[in-house]
Amino acid sequence: MNIFRILGTVEAKIDGFDSGLIINKLRKECKVLMLYVKNDSVYIQVPYTNRRLLEKLCSEHGFSLEIIKEKGLYYKLFRYRKRFGLIVGAVICTAAMIYLSNCVLKVRVVGADGGEVEEKIKLLLAEDGIRAGGYIPSINFLDANAKLMEMCDEVAWASIGHSGSVVTVNVSLLTERVPTDLGRIPCNLVASRDGQIVSVNVLEGELCVLLGDTVKKGDILVNGIIERRNGLAYYYHSMATITAVYDETVEFEQALYDRAVVDGETVYSKNLCFFDYEIPKPWFKTPDGSCKIKTYSSPVSFFGIELPVSVKTTEYTEQISKLKIYTYDEAEKILRQKLKIYEDNLLGDSEILNCDVELEMSDDVLKLKAVYSLKGNIAKESPIYVDSKNRLNSISY
Repeated sequence: MNIFRILGTVEAKIDGFDSGLIINKLRKECKVLMLYVKNDSVYIQVPYTNRRLLEKLCSEHGFSLEIIKEKGLYYKLFRYRKRFGLIVGAVICTAAMIYLSNCVLKVRVVGADGGEVEEKIKLLLAEDGIRAGGYIPSINFLDANAKLMEMCDEVAWASIGHSGSVVTVNVSLLTERVPTDLGRIPCNLVASRDGQIVSVNVLEGELCVLLGDTVKKGDILVNGIIERRNGLAYYYHSMATITAVYDETVEFEQALYDRAVVDGETVYSKNLCFFDYEIPKPWFKTPDGSCKIKTYSSPVSFFGIELPVSVKTTEYTEQISKLKIYTYDEAEKILRQKLKIYEDNLLGDSEILNCDVELEMSDDVLKLKAVYSLKGNIAKESPIYVDSKNRLNSISY
């Protein structure tokens, strides 16, 4: 198809005494798309750019010219030449399309499986301009990739690229690291608390206590400095399990009259967001007092394509402090729950031999005192250092 049939053509009828003359002139000086003679009239189709030339030739040689049809893109647009709103709108749309084609509309992180790591990656990338609304030609993707590898400890490998307005960040996260002994510096093993030794298992170092001995916190249990018969001292990273029986006391309390926080009225605020920029509502007043705030966004889609426009909803839930009254039994139940949590999380691998629990009421406050008899490992590392004069110093902490 001739390009001029799309851009624009003019069909005309020419009448005169010598049709052969005008046909020869037209063929020599015009670009003719169609030409035929019917009932002594010459019918011609020329590109819209040759219209003035066609009129000039007919006028010079005394032929009458009648325009039959004007068609094509040029004449369709020509009809709207005085509708300035359409012209301005078309210019704005064109400019917006050119601008948006060079802007980041979405940052997609592949391999982070969501969560805190993905948010951390997006925050680091935003510092280099890789965020919704960022100008793509001004972004140095190589520098951003290197910075991400350096600043994010969870990322083992990363690759950043873009396809159109979507930036894709492919990452590979570090797997669980194998625990390593950093340096294995010489050390003693000291008692972490007072207790009576019931069993020992020494792998490295010299045992300084016997079964049944009572030790105090800070006493050396296994010595990492061993002197040989040749008079030389050797330094070891002491390793041992020293099991002892020891006592431990904990206290908890619960007031019978306490303040409890409950949810009150919930107020919603919806704002329009363009890229990362939020358009606030000046008439909305943030609730006074203490509030619990929850925020979520709903992107706007057009035929399945997410636009850089979203509706941000902020939920303000009033927090009301009320007086809560507990009975003696309710307070005791709360204290025993705290004691159970303490046993499950803080006693570790220690074995509970006995537990004496005492309850005491004082000034509307119920107090719980638990005295444990425990059996567990009390050995704790205490590094050995050599000073500038080669004197040995054992530092306990």
